[in-house]
Amino acid sequence: MTTPEQKPRDLAKRAGIVAVAKVLVEDNGAYGIDEHEFTPLVIEQAKREHPELSDAQAFAKLFTAQTEDGAALRKACAVIKAAAASDPARDDSAEAIAEPQAIGAAGRA
Repeated sequence: MTTPEQKPRDLAKRAGIVAVAKVLVEDNGAYGIDEHEFTPLVIEQAKREHPELSDAQAFAKLFTAQTEDGAALRKACAVIKAAAASDPARDDSAEAIAEPQAIGAAGRA
């Protein structure tokens, strides 16, 4: 049985990331997808559409397109960011600062 978190990822494989983006926007929920999962899915779709471009160029072309699909991707990204910001369990700021602190401490030793 597919969990709610797996459904958007499965849909992205079958129908594309734009379809997932539209679902996220319509439901105003991230379904457990974060920016680190969303971005590669957008790049994958962008590279299918624009194989001649680099990953960054293809992403930018798809994400910033002044089309319904581009708007859906941007809105979905906003939904994902809002969900992450409102979920204290996903706060990884302490983990993010721990590594530089450890490096600094090792340099002083």
